[in-house]
Amino acid sequence: VQQQVIEVLTHIASTVSKFPKRCVVLCIL
Repeated sequence: VQQQVIEVLTHIASTVSKFPKRCVVLCIL
């Protein structure tokens, strides 16, 4: 389970580096 969470966080981190944080937060919510 922890491995999947780390992968998701890594994916989110890479997404944040590409797009504005506001857009990422809105997409998550």
